[in-house]
Amino acid sequence: MAIPLVGVFPISFIYAVVRHRVFGIRVMVRRGLTYALVSRGSLAGEALAVVGAAYLGAEPLLRSMQPDPLVGLASGRTVLALVAVAVGVQRLNRRVLPIIDRRFFRDTYDARQILTDLSRAIRRMASRPEQLLQRVTEEIAAALHPSRLAIFLVPSACPRLAPLPAPQGACWIPDSEGAAGEPLRLYVDQRPEPGSEESGIPCRSPFTRVSLRKHLASVTEGDPEALDVGVHPARLASAGGMPPADEQRPGCLEDEALVARFDGRLFVPIVTNGRSLGFLLLGEKLSEEPYSSEDKDLLLMVAGQMAIALDYAQLISQAADQATIKRELQIAQTVQAQLFPHERPAMRTLRYGGVYRAARGVGGDFYDYLPLSGNRLGLAVADISGKGLPAALLMASLQALVRSHAPTYATSLGELGRELNRHLCETSDGARFATLFFGVYDDEARSLTYLNAGHVAPIVVTPCGGSPSSVRRLDSGGMVLGLFGDQQYVPGCVALRPGERLLVFSDGVTEATNAEGEMFGDERLLATILEGASVDIDALTAHVVEEVDRFVGAAPQQDDIAVIAAEAT
Repeated sequence: MAIPLVGVFPISFIYAVVRHRVFGIRVMVRRGLTYALVSRGSLAGEALAVVGAAYLGAEPLLRSMQPDPLVGLASGRTVLALVAVAVGVQRLNRRVLPIIDRRFFRDTYDARQILTDLSRAIRRMASRPEQLLQRVTEEIAAALHPSRLAIFLVPSACPRLAPLPAPQGACWIPDSEGAAGEPLRLYVDQRPEPGSEESGIPCRSPFTRVSLRKHLASVTEGDPEALDVGVHPARLASAGGMPPADEQRPGCLEDEALVARFDGRLFVPIVTNGRSLGFLLLGEKLSEEPYSSEDKDLLLMVAGQMAIALDYAQLISQAADQATIKRELQIAQTVQAQLFPHERPAMRTLRYGGVYRAARGVGGDFYDYLPLSGNRLGLAVADISGKGLPAALLMASLQALVRSHAPTYATSLGELGRELNRHLCETSDGARFATLFFGVYDDEARSLTYLNAGHVAPIVVTPCGGSPSSVRRLDSGGMVLGLFGDQQYVPGCVALRPGERLLVFSDGVTEATNAEGEMFGDERLLATILEGASVDIDALTAHVVEEVDRFVGAAPQQDDIAVIAAEAT
């Protein structure tokens, strides 16, 4: 019976080749011919050793112990000896084969050394996230040798990092408004080498019906945890590795399709400060060993280091963006400063001056002086809704319109208002509007013809010696500019007698608010004007701004301030 057992080896070898694809293309490419020969060759050598020992050693030994045994008894003893040796060899293989696997595919790794190297890489590559991700994948590949490795990130985790292009850059759909609140996109995808089988390899692990989305959401509330995943071969075959087209967004995958597409075995979340940035998806190890608790701990630490690095990279990106914005804002301030008047057309019966201060570097308020024909002067103060660069752009547009149309419509301010309103309605989106006060002072007639398009009413103060001064408000005009295209505007006219003072201002003056929420208001402004009755015009505008600052105190400036002061002589 020992002699027929020799045929068991070639039969078992053929079975191994057919069933387990020992010398198949995938294994030859992915594992290497050397490993196949060494691992399977060791099994062949052991089989030959068992057969040889049984044939050449066991039978003579048994016969020497019992010279004239029955043939059946001798054969039974030979079989028992063969079984005992086979069991011993099997136990030996459990120790030998993992050593061979580690020799070829899984070099013993030092978790502390890997983390140290990654910490150094973080400092060097914080501003280059694409290189950082590449370094992380190289470290994981060198330590664990997964067949596939994919990194999915929320786009906001690193805005400057571009995901892989379609069809490689498939996205994964999390729960709506869930852990990430947006699809996660593929940034790193280590695919099998050319010639090997693509994704869709039936998993030997059982199908785990678990929601990766819910797991990713839960780890943001507690400690991160690596998750073993698998896909049932039947589900994989029926889905073809991809979900039905009518159930998915183009290029996006759900849980099962994602695991199937990337031959996933381990899901590792990337979390920092309770915020999910994405996850790692690892395929089966080339050694076909399951991921140990040591492997999972290492991957969680690597994912934590990577999350910190990505967070730091985002801070660096934001700092760079802020520096760029700051430079652009300085340029915008310089450009806007050039838009304000630098010269005052000389007037015989009027002294005047203006001041402007933006709340955010650049703003939407402006003032202007326009020399007009017939010894006339145009005085303009406008306020654009909103603040910052958008308001500054609309302010520049409105100022250009006023300067280009004022000479034509100086004697017909109602038409000027309608024309400015029409242009703003055509060029703005309806979300922004402007208020404007435009006055034309006639140096000969000492009169001010004005148009108030929704602007805070200017103040004319008439000194009355020891008696209380009289105050007039200039509010004739119409609606704000830029909201309704068919508005009508009615100008007003007022005479300015010698000694009377005019103050045109934006609402940034009267609506300035202190820390207690109290506004500066019209009464304080009027008191400020009366206190500065004896100072010149330039000093009066400075005095108004100083009083506003004194009232506001440490509270930040909430709105732009523009002021024109004038005095008839």
